[in-house]
Amino acid sequence: MRVKYKRVYEPYILYLVYWTIIHFLMRENTANDSVIIYMGAVKKYGLIGFMKMRYETWTSRVLIDGLIGLFADNKFLFCFVDTAMLLLLVWSIRVILNCGDDLWMNYMIVFAIIAYPFQDMSSAGWMATIGNYMWPMAAVLYAMSGIARSLRGERIPLWSYPLYIIAMIYGTNMEQVAVYCFGFSVMITVYLLIKNHRVYFLPIAMILSSLGEILFAVTCIGSKTRLEDEIQSWNPDFEMYGVMDKLNIGINNTIQQIFSFDTIFMMSSMVLLLLCVSIWKSTYIGTVGVIPCMLLALCNRLQTDQSDNYFLKTETLFAPSETTFADRKSYILFVVLWIMLTCILLEVVVASKSFADIHLLTLLLGLGLATHVLMGFSPTVYVSSRRTMIFLEFSMIFILLFLLNRNIELLKDNKLLRLAIGTVMGAGAALGAINGLIIVLIVQ
Repeated sequence: MRVKYKRVYEPYILYLVYWTIIHFLMRENTANDSVIIYMGAVKKYGLIGFMKMRYETWTSRVLIDGLIGLFADNKFLFCFVDTAMLLLLVWSIRVILNCGDDLWMNYMIVFAIIAYPFQDMSSAGWMATIGNYMWPMAAVLYAMSGIARSLRGERIPLWSYPLYIIAMIYGTNMEQVAVYCFGFSVMITVYLLIKNHRVYFLPIAMILSSLGEILFAVTCIGSKTRLEDEIQSWNPDFEMYGVMDKLNIGINNTIQQIFSFDTIFMMSSMVLLLLCVSIWKSTYIGTVGVIPCMLLALCNRLQTDQSDNYFLKTETLFAPSETTFADRKSYILFVVLWIMLTCILLEVVVASKSFADIHLLTLLLGLGLATHVLMGFSPTVYVSSRRTMIFLEFSMIFILLFLLNRNIELLKDNKLLRLAIGTVMGAGAALGAINGLIIVLIVQ
């Protein structure tokens, strides 16, 4: 009996080939966390001993560190698990969107993930950074796919529930993920309680899982040790900053990262412009859509300029000793960010099909911003580089894909629009792929 070939799998085969090449070329620098912390650690301490040591000396991410430690000594096994996680990530997004066998939409999902700037995953070593950011992201998206299926009224096999719970517990072991999931699950539960007068098991499980991890992180012995060590290493004056100063640091660092030619924000802004102009043929909407693109291009240009006569220089943005809550320059940057986000939210309103869509996407954007802005309350912000932007960038990716899927009928009828958006998304994926290939060749 011949098995019918389904073209919907083509983008995922392409995705698999890309990550296979990346993993084949990937090499660890001997001076990074992957080598120093994880390699040989499980053999030396045993799995439980290693997790206990990390809890007592550095972090509450004992589940995440334990899983990385299990595979850190075997590159083949690590690459196999990483490939599985990356496939789980992209497939979970497909399930959440419920886009079915639409080939174009499945390609857009793959293009959006490949467009993510993979160099961010090299900053602390490939294994350490990927394991601490990509794997929890994949696990939580899998858990959210269960929530999406539940809310759509699909019948979920009983054996799936333990897998969703395990994914929640593992994914929320990362502090930023826990904050994101707590805010998301609480708001979803409240909304469903008001609308449907009932609660659902999986969102409640996510509330408990994320809240438990937040409390676990706050009370972790190693977290206090890490805080003291990073304050001494990166900014001894950090403890003297007030709440508003730390909030200002988080906001300014978020601005710096977004306006340092963020591929995801630029690609999303261009696609939203094309989509909204096609939905509502208005000069005003076109103007609103152009503003984020112009601000991203302009501010990136200003940040890369070497003169000393303007306020958007990278070092001025990032150094809290120069840009504090009392410094008026920080308000200018905040206004620029606020204008851009307001324009993006207006585009979300235009492209959404219901008030529920608007509320959901606004929530996701707000939670994504919160996960990075709150980094200003930790001295980790000085060393974490761009990798902590992943949750904000994936929020933008999901918002973009959600709106494309919601307007799929328009895109089917308008081939020119579909071609234009596909070209922009394809260009973003091409830039991401080239970036990924170059970075794995450079980082040795």
